[in-house]
Amino acid sequence: MAIIKQAHQQLSSERGSDLLTVTEAAMFLRLKTSTIRAWILRRKVNYIKLGGRVFVRRSDLEALVETSVVPARISDTTILGNLREAA
Repeated sequence: MAIIKQAHQQLSSERGSDLLTVTEAAMFLRLKTSTIRAWILRRKVNYIKLGGRVFVRRSDLEALVETSVVPARISDTTILGNLREAA
């Protein structure tokens, strides 16, 4: 177990803490750990398994957030206001 901890610390320091535990991933996204575990089980997020421990790359979480952005809807009044200004 000490070897795995050492490898995690080394990878974390080399990559700027890119590997997060499930708890750290949940804190990063402000979600429950059960949500992160469910996403891992459903393969919604990539994960790394080392000696029974599960890690998630910070960059994978950031990519998941980017692909989950819902664009704002332009209201009808904004469109009508722009048309009136153009006329």
